[in-house]
Amino acid sequence: MVAIFKVNAQEENPDKKNEKADSTYSIVQIPASFTGGAPAWRKYLQNNLDVSLGTKYIQIPKGQKSAKVTVIVSFIIDKEGKVSEVKLHDAEPDHIPYIFIKEAIRIIQTGPKWVPAVQYGKLVKYRMLQPISWVVSE
Repeated sequence: MVAIFKVNAQEENPDKKNEKADSTYSIVQIPASFTGGAPAWRKYLQNNLDVSLGTKYIQIPKGQKSAKVTVIVSFIIDKEGKVSEVKLHDAEPDHIPYIFIKEAIRIIQTGPKWVPAVQYGKLVKYRMLQPISWVVSE
């Protein structure tokens, strides 16, 4: 039985044979991670994001107590942990003021190296999505 499971496990991913050396993955066995983990990533974002943009550019609609702008950024973590190809992921950016897009891209581009993703025991390029939000309230 054990030998059969090993064979089945190897055959479950026929793409492994067809992997290209420079493929970019969005699903991997071990995703890329920020050095220090999720708490360190949140701290980096909190310490480096220009939060004053929220109070300057977000208007709270009448009858509401708060308002929010969220930008979703797509970027690649390469095999060395470097960030590249940082861009807006949102398909309809018309409703997002450009100043927020610019700041979201800046904070990702200027960040430190990451721990690269791993697929089949090898370091691989990994595409990440990161929502970044500004919230203002009365």
